[in-house]
Amino acid sequence: MRSRCSVLGIKIAACLLSVAAVRCSHAADGGAALTIDNLPQIVESLANEHFATRQQAANQLAALASKADGRAALAHGIQVALYNARLPYETRRQLEFWAKTLPPVRVAPPHDVPPDELDRLIASLDAGDYGQRVGAAARLGWLIVRPEIACQVITRLRPRLRERKFSVDARRRAEPIWQDARRIWLTSDPSHWRLPPVPDGEIRRRLDALVLPLPPLAEPAAQEPSGSKLRSQPLVGNSRARLERKRRLANREMAEADLLDLLVRDDLTSAVLSAIEERLAAGRIDGDARQRLAQLALWTRPAIVVEHWQDKQLTGIDRLLVGVPLAASPERAEFVGKLAAERPTLFDRADNQLAHCANSDVLPKGDYPVGVFFPHPSSIGSGVFVLHSLSSPRRRLAYEYLVKLPPAQRLSEISQQTLERLLAQRRPLRQAELVMLELLDERAVSRFAGKYLPAVGDPPPPDRERENRAGRGSPYPNLCGLLAEIGTHEAVPGIMSGIRSGKLPRATDQSPDDWPWMAVLTILARDAEPTDERLLAELIANQQPLRLASGHPCDVGATAAAILLAMHDIPPEKFGLESAGDPFLAEFGGPGYRFTTPDMRQKVLDWWAKTKNQG
Repeated sequence: MRSRCSVLGIKIAACLLSVAAVRCSHAADGGAALTIDNLPQIVESLANEHFATRQQAANQLAALASKADGRAALAHGIQVALYNARLPYETRRQLEFWAKTLPPVRVAPPHDVPPDELDRLIASLDAGDYGQRVGAAARLGWLIVRPEIACQVITRLRPRLRERKFSVDARRRAEPIWQDARRIWLTSDPSHWRLPPVPDGEIRRRLDALVLPLPPLAEPAAQEPSGSKLRSQPLVGNSRARLERKRRLANREMAEADLLDLLVRDDLTSAVLSAIEERLAAGRIDGDARQRLAQLALWTRPAIVVEHWQDKQLTGIDRLLVGVPLAASPERAEFVGKLAAERPTLFDRADNQLAHCANSDVLPKGDYPVGVFFPHPSSIGSGVFVLHSLSSPRRRLAYEYLVKLPPAQRLSEISQQTLERLLAQRRPLRQAELVMLELLDERAVSRFAGKYLPAVGDPPPPDRERENRAGRGSPYPNLCGLLAEIGTHEAVPGIMSGIRSGKLPRATDQSPDDWPWMAVLTILARDAEPTDERLLAELIANQQPLRLASGHPCDVGATAAAILLAMHDIPPEKFGLESAGDPFLAEFGGPGYRFTTPDMRQKVLDWWAKTKNQG
């Protein structure tokens, strides 16, 4: 019988195999060259009944993973295999381990999936075999990335979730798929939806189920004498009434959920709202039904959500209806003060670009951008705000799903939208905006800076001296200084483009610190990738100082050489490099090196040429 490896056993075996695979350049069968084309056969062999075949396949997989030039293709092939719902569980665990060691990749799902395949996958969520359940969940989670498939999964999964025979384990696996599918559906372009047509009378039938009267509870029985063995008939009737009442309340909840799904369809919103208003106006419904109908109608009111972010975390949410004041909560009143809290927040108009604040305990009156971060107008550095204009039931319900996403993901997405808008304006950044950048996602800021710096450069202000006295330095050194602290690899090509084009001026006696070069080298020292080796090698000959007239001289080429050597685990001292020990550079973690003798610069270049040829 096949042995089942534990997770730890798989990891240990994989690590041992990866060491052995470094020397392996041929497949074991006949010495044929091992390439990515062999991956399907390797994956199939990982589930072979013979141990020797499985071990040979594991060795081949490790050998492929050790090849630097094919890791991206291998990562793609492994990810495709992981989306196979029929992949044996033991094979899946091994491939998942290797996927974590490879570059992240995205595999686009197919544009269309047969309905019977979706039905089989949903049924497999409750299969007897654990591997089938895991595989079905993985494939469904991948397929619903496309809105047209998400709509089909919602339609087919909803009745299964309402079945009592759907197991607890199946519901646990289906819940994240259900939530993700609804989020993708609600946030996508309605032209991509593939929802079944709504039958005539469906809205009326759902409303009938929601307002169906609840059975009255029987009167409680009179108190029986102590010790009496008689049983009260009203007590039995009351229990039946309670069960029927519970069943009808459950039906009301399902009808309410179905009506909301109809209400958020832009083409049906008016019809559903009209039908709800007719029922409310007709009367003859109990309080519970009236409250449910009123809540559904409320979804059609335009809304504004105000989010406050601090330290890259969402710290507060205010939900308001446009035109309806919202009084401050007790917690907010304590924060802003009693007098300020007496001013209820009111946004009196909003569209997809701007929202107008007519009154607030936090924000001054005025227009504010929608969908992007902005700093507080009078309190720089205290966090950032973002407004969401939710003009329709679909947008309002979509927000309730979006706000549940991981904060880091939402920070990245909103940061990207914010910076794209700033880049489109092609103007010097204001001081408040420069401060705001530090509060946004580092990679989004780096991508933005890589485009902004060569495009906008450093246009001089009307009065540079006044700006300097006010502590507002030139935008480009401020931005480069920020990149030196938080920047990532994505910023380097853009900074280099700005340096080469002259958009970013070199250091002068008035501005002796060469911030663009310091940003590039600091980022590469912290976040270099193998593709950066060529750039570092090209910079070695550059003898431009990082700081003019410094008591700790260091230059671009020496610092680049030290970073390149460190990437190959070679001590800089071996090639006559020493740290400049500049306290200014050390303050923000910037490297600074110099050669002890001029000839050592050429020796590093000779070493690199030899290393490159051997590679």
